Parts: sequence; C-alpha cells; structure tokens
Amino acid sequence: MPRLLLVSLFALVATQPPLAAQQERLIPLVDGRTCWTETSNRCFRYNANRRVATRAGFGNVRVPADLEAKPGFITESGFVAIERAINKQTGGQVYGR
Repeated sequence: MPRLLLVSLFALVATQPPLAAQQERLIPLVDGRTCWTETSNRCFRYNANRRVATRAGFGNVRVPADLEAKPGFITESGFVAIERAINKQTGGQVYGR
C-alpha cells in the first residue's frame, strides 16, 4: 500500500507544470507610451483617464479594466489583444514574435 501511495504522489507531482511556465510576463500599462520592452518598436499610446489605446494613423481602442492582470500591468497576451484590436481597424498586421 505505501508503494502505491508513493507512486500516485509521484505521478501527481510529475503531471503538474512548473509555476513559472504558467505565468506570463507583466508589461506596465503606462499613461503615455506602453511598449513590449524598453527598446521595442511595438508600442501604443495609452490614456489612463479615458482607458483607450491608439497608434499613429489608427483610431482609439477601449482597454477594459479586466484586461489588467494587476493594477497598472497587463500580460503579454493582453498587450497582443490590444495590438490586434488597433490593427483590425485598417487590416494591419500584428508584429510577429
């Protein structure tokens, strides 16, 4: 019986993905210019008062409060969702990773 319990526990632990793999990097949602990284050209302008994002030549896109992973930060997937919403306005392409 103890051997079966040990094997079951090992199987349970082995099937759990590492916590680091489940978390996405957080990107600061800056009032002004929000970028993928500090040196990246993947940026949009964010207005915290109106909660909208825009890029030159495109219209405004509403950024819902629930998109923030924690106050003032969005996940990488949230950033990509905002980019896609902006680019959909004129059929632009999302930058590849």
